[in-house]
Amino acid sequence: MTVEQGGDSRRKADRYFDGTLGKRLVKLAPFNHPLTRLDIKELEKELGFRPEEERDIVLVCLGKETAVGAAVEDRDRLRKRGDVPKRLEVIELRTDPQYGKFFEHKPAQARVSVKWTRDRLAVEVTET
Repeated sequence: MTVEQGGDSRRKADRYFDGTLGKRLVKLAPFNHPLTRLDIKELEKELGFRPEEERDIVLVCLGKETAVGAAVEDRDRLRKRGDVPKRLEVIELRTDPQYGKFFEHKPAQARVSVKWTRDRLAVEVTET
């Protein structure tokens, strides 16, 4: 999924965030591992360098650790108290009701034909 497919625009000048979704900043978590609490801490560290930034954040990931849900809830609780100014939303591309149809998982399938001709065996495998 490109940033443009999600309906947001790419920001070439930003070294950390990958674009915007409406007025919210978007960060694409690396797709080679699930979203972790460490990714959230890195986001918090980056936001610490941007005290003037007031936009909410959308984190897009491909899978997440179960502890991430609790971390986001804790952060949301702090935000309601006024300790954290920005709202954080996590979009998990495999399970999110709105974006979860991004992936379609099907078991592997193939057509296999086997033919004997005298002293040879011929096996043909084709995708379905």
